[in-house]
Amino acid sequence: MAAKHILHDASSAYDVTRYEIAKSMGASAYIIFEFQALMWKIVPPNIWAAFVVFGWGLVATLQASTQSFRTEMVCRWFLGLFEAGFGPGIPYLLSFFYLRSELGFRIGIFLSAAPLATTFAGALAYGITNGDSRLANWRLLFLVEGLPTIFMAAVAYFFLPVSPDRARFLTEEEASVAKARAVRQVGDVARVGSIVWKDVGATLADLKAWFTAVRLLPCPVAGANAPLFPDYSWQCLRLTDLDSSCISAPMWASRPCQVKRRAKITNQIQLKADDCSFPSYNT
Repeated sequence: MAAKHILHDASSAYDVTRYEIAKSMGASAYIIFEFQALMWKIVPPNIWAAFVVFGWGLVATLQASTQSFRTEMVCRWFLGLFEAGFGPGIPYLLSFFYLRSELGFRIGIFLSAAPLATTFAGALAYGITNGDSRLANWRLLFLVEGLPTIFMAAVAYFFLPVSPDRARFLTEEEASVAKARAVRQVGDVARVGSIVWKDVGATLADLKAWFTAVRLLPCPVAGANAPLFPDYSWQCLRLTDLDSSCISAPMWASRPCQVKRRAKITNQIQLKADDCSFPSYNT
């Protein structure tokens, strides 16, 4: 949303092309650096999460100071890099506390934050970029996105649990139960501190892993581009940005419920997540 405002006239073919390049730059970096998910096994989760969250917030804030399209592309690249170090590791962190039969619903709760944010993003961006500020409105929007994220890095560092027995929000008895559940699932092994490269090699040699990746490839593509289609439809109807955001909001507000419902079904009938979550990206 914010990237649109650095392109001064989104109605021209040239600026639309630049906007597409901006999106592709972040997505390309995300794909290339997704191997950073392995860092969750090397570095304590609170330290690694704080690092990538701080990096993302810093780069997002620095976008407010860009003076050229080239600099903006560099920022978009690093946004994708830092984001790739966060999202893919969350399911692994959740596995510290939940069994495989319980994990799908919790991942669904995490993923439902994206459509929930989209519910308010349009109206929020409209309010910020249509205000009267001495700073360019699109620069202000980048500051609003980046500065709170930098603050959240400190929250991640001090409050994100490293393991069940060190979680501040669990009592001693609850921590013991959580640790016992983790042992039941993976055995009495260290979850953080090193990588077993033999396991990495076995995963890469497993055809099921490649088949799953190829099968799920359309899902993030559809999910990332879905917000663009309603906005384009409203523009064809000559609606204002605020009106289109208000019309789209109910649709996006229903998405978290759909995602969580399908994730809950996967837990109940023990289907693989891809069998049940695929429609969530496209409904």
